[in-house]
Amino acid sequence: MMMLLALVVLTAAREPNPPPADWPIHGLIQNEDCTNFFYYRRFGEGVDGGAMVDRYVDTLADAGVRVLMINTNARRTNYRSRVWDAF
Repeated sequence: MMMLLALVVLTAAREPNPPPADWPIHGLIQNEDCTNFFYYRRFGEGVDGGAMVDRYVDTLADAGVRVLMINTNARRTNYRSRVWDAF
């Protein structure tokens, strides 16, 4: 499976036709899962959540990310539940 994935990545890296100059998005695109950022950070009293998000966005921008997309449906579960809404 890993060999197949590596082959796909290498094939995509040698794309013969780059996107046109007027293509609307250039650079890296970061697609975050709904729990990647928000689950592992502790927001609460005395924590400046806005500054925490700003630092994270600045870190990604410094790494070259031009577009950040975050799924905000973290309140839903990945399993069936009588208590919580599931996907």
